[in-house]
Amino acid sequence: MKRNLENVEVFTSLDKSSCQVVNLRKSIANLIYNQGNGLGLEGTALAMKMWNGDADTEYNEREVEIIRATVERCCAPCVIEAVNRIFGSKEENK
Repeated sequence: MKRNLENVEVFTSLDKSSCQVVNLRKSIANLIYNQGNGLGLEGTALAMKMWNGDADTEYNEREVEIIRATVERCCAPCVIEAVNRIFGSKEENK
């Protein structure tokens, strides 16, 4: 599935009245590379794919699962919410 992680609206207030547009692609790639304990070469391959990718990079189900898990473990709720908007909720994808 293609998903754009380069121009992502991350809300900076609970009432969603303000946001920042950020490039999450390289930030998430770095998180996977630095915090992806237990992912081994699979994590390295995904981190490199994201780092070298662009807005049109496609991610398979396993890669989306890794991205979600890493973001949920390492990021603030506002970023988790933004990533969930991009990939849809876990329940929607079942």
